[in-house]
Amino acid sequence: MSQVDRRSSGSRIGRRSFLKMAALSSAVGAGGVIASANVTRDATDEEIKNPYPNAKKEDAYFVYTLSIGLLNMINSKVQA
Repeated sequence: MSQVDRRSSGSRIGRRSFLKMAALSSAVGAGGVIASANVTRDATDEEIKNPYPNAKKEDAYFVYTLSIGLLNMINSKVQA
């Protein structure tokens, strides 16, 4: 096994930093491709009036109460 001196290798960036920058550049590149490919469209008047046609009010209440309960539980664990 040969020893590699970090100072002489010429690379001043760490592995984790490199992976983060690579992921960020990939996401930006993919976003640019999607934006230029005309994959979105303008919403119709019906979609603007009713953006979630299959949603029920009960579902929203359930999600709200569940999230409040989870936040209270996390808060009690953090303060304990």
